[in-house]
Amino acid sequence: MVPVKATRLLILLFCVAVFGVVVWRLFGARTSPPNLMLIVLDTTRADHLGAYGYERQTSPVLDSLAKEHWLFRYAVSAAPWTPPSVATLFTGLYPVAHGVMPPNSRELAREASHRLHEQHLTIAELLQQHGYQTSGITPNPWTKEEFGYHQGFERYQFLNREVAGRISKEGVAEIDRMAKVNRPFFLYLHYLDPHDPYTPPEKYDRFSGPVSYREHDPRTLKFVNAYDGEILYMDAAIGSLLEHLKKRGLYDNTHIVIVGDHGEQFKERGHLGHGFQLHNEEIHVPLIVKAPGGGRTIDYTVSTVDVFPTLVELAGVPMPAFVQGGSLLNDKAARGRIGVLSEIQRIYRQKALVTLDGKKLIIDYGKPDDATAETTAGVFDRHRDYRERAPLDDRDELKQLFADFEELFTGLSRERRTPDEGATTPISEETLDQLKSLGYL
Repeated sequence: MVPVKATRLLILLFCVAVFGVVVWRLFGARTSPPNLMLIVLDTTRADHLGAYGYERQTSPVLDSLAKEHWLFRYAVSAAPWTPPSVATLFTGLYPVAHGVMPPNSRELAREASHRLHEQHLTIAELLQQHGYQTSGITPNPWTKEEFGYHQGFERYQFLNREVAGRISKEGVAEIDRMAKVNRPFFLYLHYLDPHDPYTPPEKYDRFSGPVSYREHDPRTLKFVNAYDGEILYMDAAIGSLLEHLKKRGLYDNTHIVIVGDHGEQFKERGHLGHGFQLHNEEIHVPLIVKAPGGGRTIDYTVSTVDVFPTLVELAGVPMPAFVQGGSLLNDKAARGRIGVLSEIQRIYRQKALVTLDGKKLIIDYGKPDDATAETTAGVFDRHRDYRERAPLDDRDELKQLFADFEELFTGLSRERRTPDEGATTPISEETLDQLKSLGYL
């Protein structure tokens, strides 16, 4: 028999142990740094996802995440094509500040194209400074190392035009590798599938017939149907990645930002593709955040410039003073600004200001090589006219938004952080060919 005193001691030790486990789960688990992931959905229009009201079931995994966590209904990309857009995601700076806006000409690009300057502090560099393992995987040649996007990544893999299944497979391998180390990780995964050419695997090439939001000619409709199949395939690949996190017991302590870098035009303004203009089909992107306090739908305007500070807040590290966005998890910061910006200087030259309540001023300066082009401007309201078919007939609104734009853009121009010299790089013939295969240059 066990003596009474010994029994009491065993009971006391058991209670202390149970209490310790409870305390650790309540407090210790909260204070351990979370893992972070940034998932970029290349060429993904918000209005082609179910969470944003699309009639087709293209995104069941993303829709489920959006329902359970943070869904931002109106996120505006800082630019309608990859180089400036991803530079904004990585730096928390608008294009006017980071300076990445490559030329559209193959000959000019061969001589010197823009790259992300070394003086910029990227999200990977910042997190690495605070003890994070950092890894990136991208199939988009615009985000190769030669353009500077690898800064701060301990491992950075370029997998030329690889499909979603391969990206998730490599992502799983990186998760398993980093999980062996007693440090949190930051993983950037870039999915290219919705980008032209649209070639979904047969299993996912299941959409046919018209869509209700607008009529398309037969050739364009064929592209739309295949594009939706690409989104469905990408969604499934992301689902397999998330399932792996759950199996490894990493899901709960991994915060994830999922964002489109830009959208895609299907002849809304006469073009196929992107990098043209600043209307919703090209700059309204999906934005979903898996983070504490979820189950929320945010309807006011936010920007892709807000992704950097959101990741910083989720990591619990000090916020850099230079950041031009605000954390998406901070209502006060998001609401305390005039609006957000977007710009393009490629085939057309446009700038836009989008207010928190969804008014958009688009200023068109004409084609970059046309010295005689007149500057025009129009205001649109996404609540009345999401497709932006006709500008508002309101001169007072136009005048006020133009003044707001001038105030905001002028202030950011003073903060330009990229010197004129040293922010360019010649593009190799191999990269030029890779970009050409995607319809660039």
